[in-house]
Amino acid sequence: MMRGDWGEPSFGTFGHDIGGTGIVGMVLMIILWIAVIAAIVIAIRALVIHSHHKSAAAGYPVTGPAPTAPSVGPGPTTDRTALLAILEQRYAKGEVTREDFLQRKADLGFGEPPATS
Repeated sequence: MMRGDWGEPSFGTFGHDIGGTGIVGMVLMIILWIAVIAAIVIAIRALVIHSHHKSAAAGYPVTGPAPTAPSVGPGPTTDRTALLAILEQRYAKGEVTREDFLQRKADLGFGEPPATS
């Protein structure tokens, strides 16, 4: 039996041209690489955030400005007492230094400011 001339490879054949399945494969490969890169970025970001929280819990200084306490003016004593309790908790956690604690405690009216040398 004689073989017929099938012609040049075209779309949908196993030739070297990009056919319908070749384009779909290329799009899927691009989507795959975008997903891999996004997963790497999310993993690195999670590690950085976890490291930041871990160093804050260990008492190491965290970069950035310290949060400021609300301004205290003449007001009920209970407000100042609540602020002092928050300040004491932050000092116990190591979020503020001893000098900051004593200064802020004096600012609230619960003691003398620390002596400067």
